[in-house]
Amino acid sequence: MSQNNVASKPVSKIQLDECICCDLVTFVPLLFDENCQSSHNLRLNLTITFTESQLTIPLDNSSGVNIVFCIKRGVLELKLKNGKMDLHERNTLRNEIDNLIGIPQGSSEAPQWKFTLLNDENSKCLQGHIQHQNLGIIELLEEVGKYFELEAIFKIQEVNRNHIKIKYLDVEIEDKIQKENFISYFLNYLQEQYKLDNYVKKVIVTI
Repeated sequence: MSQNNVASKPVSKIQLDECICCDLVTFVPLLFDENCQSSHNLRLNLTITFTESQLTIPLDNSSGVNIVFCIKRGVLELKLKNGKMDLHERNTLRNEIDNLIGIPQGSSEAPQWKFTLLNDENSKCLQGHIQHQNLGIIELLEEVGKYFELEAIFKIQEVNRNHIKIKYLDVEIEDKIQKENFISYFLNYLQEQYKLDNYVKKVIVTI
């Protein structure tokens, strides 16, 4: 489908809910009124940014461990109320300079984009941004009513274990065994405390 962005005003209202490490993933979905022929369509654009994040994990001796980490794979999931987004109406997102790609998947009512590296290398993770690219066209279901809501959540699928920096008492941990022990503790802590398989960030858009 066409990637051309028509000059029009966004028609959405946005509500944000962040879970943990809000600088890991930042994204803004914007809806634009297409109003094509007899059906009412919305164009969905996305800006998404990935960075490293830092988290301090408490220990029993009151000294914290500083962890700098990033993600290798994640998925953007949409839930549509009074709308659908067929697979053929969705676009693949990419930024070759930052080595990022977002591949469409999922159903018409719950479309998804899997974000990963264009060239998969163990030493790298998702860093950089995709700026104001067109995700595709949403068709409003007129028989349900005029109200439309889009819920977008981003889930972490994999933290890159090879790109984790650990500081304890302001000293970076280099010993492989000690570092691996801290990494295992850190990943368990993330899962138990923040349930990263639920979401890192949620945005609700209504019109």
